[in-house]
Amino acid sequence: MTCALLLVGCSSGSGPNAVSPPSQTFNAPSSTVFAAVSAGDVTSQEAVLWARVRGAEAVDCTALIATDPSFQTVVRTLTSPSVPANANTVKMAVTGLSPSTHYWYCFQGLASRSITGQLRTLPAPTAVEPFKIGFSGDADQRFRPYPAMANFGTALNPGSVGLNAFIFLGDIIYERNDANGLPGFGKGSPYQTPSGTSGPDVALAALDPLNTLYLANISGVNADGTIADTPSAGLQTGLQRMFAAAAQYALIDNHEIFGSLQSGGAALQSLKENVDDAYAVNRTGAYNNKTVGFLAETKAFYNNLPISTDIQGSISGGDTMPFGLTVTNLLYPTEATISAPRDPRTDGTARNWFSRRWGRNVTYIQLDDRSYRDARMVAPADNPLTPPYITRQPAQFDSNGSLDPSQWTSPNNSDPKPGVYQSANSSPDRTMLGETQLAWFKSQMLAAHSEGARWIVIALSTPIDQSGPHQDSKSWAGGYPAARNELLKFLVDNQIRNVVFLTTDDHTVRVTPLQYQPDPINQPLVWAPVPGAFQLLAGPMGAGGPNDYATPESHTFATIQQVAAQVNGDLADYRQPLIGLVGYAGLTNVFRAGDPTASTAPQSADFYVPDQFGYTTLAWDADANLTVECWGLDSYQPNTYPATSAIPHRAFAFTVKPRP
Repeated sequence: MTCALLLVGCSSGSGPNAVSPPSQTFNAPSSTVFAAVSAGDVTSQEAVLWARVRGAEAVDCTALIATDPSFQTVVRTLTSPSVPANANTVKMAVTGLSPSTHYWYCFQGLASRSITGQLRTLPAPTAVEPFKIGFSGDADQRFRPYPAMANFGTALNPGSVGLNAFIFLGDIIYERNDANGLPGFGKGSPYQTPSGTSGPDVALAALDPLNTLYLANISGVNADGTIADTPSAGLQTGLQRMFAAAAQYALIDNHEIFGSLQSGGAALQSLKENVDDAYAVNRTGAYNNKTVGFLAETKAFYNNLPISTDIQGSISGGDTMPFGLTVTNLLYPTEATISAPRDPRTDGTARNWFSRRWGRNVTYIQLDDRSYRDARMVAPADNPLTPPYITRQPAQFDSNGSLDPSQWTSPNNSDPKPGVYQSANSSPDRTMLGETQLAWFKSQMLAAHSEGARWIVIALSTPIDQSGPHQDSKSWAGGYPAARNELLKFLVDNQIRNVVFLTTDDHTVRVTPLQYQPDPINQPLVWAPVPGAFQLLAGPMGAGGPNDYATPESHTFATIQQVAAQVNGDLADYRQPLIGLVGYAGLTNVFRAGDPTASTAPQSADFYVPDQFGYTTLAWDADANLTVECWGLDSYQPNTYPATSAIPHRAFAFTVKPRP
């Protein structure tokens, strides 16, 4: 369908930070319905603009980019068709923009226009300017409408105003059905078996349900279960406003991918969780990330997000890559796929790891710790700091290849009880990043350090801190301890300070220092702090865990203190860092809702929020002082879909001055 352009401007809201509502909803097939718009992968002079069009026909879409919200000063006009094979999305590369500039954009089609989005280009690499980002993850459709993310970019959501970027740290969809029969996606049994059993026909069949689920989470769902075309029509409002409010970076995590494919560097015959130690390190030369199933699921991810990497085309069959698909990068065409002939795990794969300079003071490094990791094992690695009152025992398996029930956490929970381990996880050859990405990461860290970056922000989809008896086998510490230690030891050995790891995945908010082993082989019981580094774990937007705190009394600070004390007790028993930055050099301005003494006598609970859905922001001033704020709303039960207009509140905040 070719759309005549009937409009000369885009609807805009009031105020410089407003995201405008759509002017109307078009239901006639002769009009274009834009389900969502967004921008992503912003540099100081470039950006990717993205829109998703409802329906199955290609539509010519024109993007207008202006320096004012009323579109009186349009600086770019671009036209490109939506692509049905790519979830009927359109992506456009916008170049020649000015650094540190606020832009507004919208899309136009036949008799319709999209809502207005906005982006801010990055400062020039030598510029010393304030900079603010937000981040979160984990959008389980059972917890729509994600009210903490509503009204994003407006005064009705004050923490989200003025963001230079938003980082979506994975689990953007969940591969499960809604309990109430609303749009979702089943587990997909072919993906629970080894990836080698999934052919092009299975992968092709998965794409439509996956694309529908992305659309439902972004656009929203009506009372009858149909996709909402506008936020006002959605009973379960989606993430449309958040998508339009600030330019995005996005990471892939396990819930966008099913079963064994969640470990992209694993052997083809591995399972989602493995009992056979032979799968701990993949030396077969064949990898999940080269299968049609993995490409299909990551194709849905790349198509439905405003990032420069894309997997285009239709699956056309065949037994080897690329199965009729083409990997592209709109901003960096030569970096679409990775050329690493000596590293077959990485060679030829789509690249979603990169670095950006957020002005002179901050370097951002995004890693992909999902697409190259070795297979997940059933039980975590043996922890040398396990307290003596917990029995350390190797995992045992029954005749069906399942963990022996005597080692279950409880009769109704087959997770390994504390002390149960698999030695294979401790292999020094197990990797999370693959050798090519790890070498690149080290070079980027050294470059940022030598160039005088005052802060380095590292985005991961998986927590890198330690959680005592609750460490699981998919985390860095639980499943890939050698890879974790190598990364952290590199920071210490090279005296790299002021490093912040951003992550989600655990469905809670906590701030934690980090420690490592200086000599893990000869002195496994000796652990030391990683100076000037900590982890910020945030979210979820809406996912299981916080709903355990569903009564009013559960949301009191006194309750949070009790929970934090229990968690810290476990951490202390394992000789691991406690929650919080109490005593951290340069810490000032601590605030915690419910704790009047936070500024004068901060405690662990001031850095811990287990009972909310929301997001966290980081803001640097011109002197490179970092202020962290956690924003959210009290959690609720799944499949209740509350209609709420509550304004997210600030749970905690603190400032850290950079170390010399």
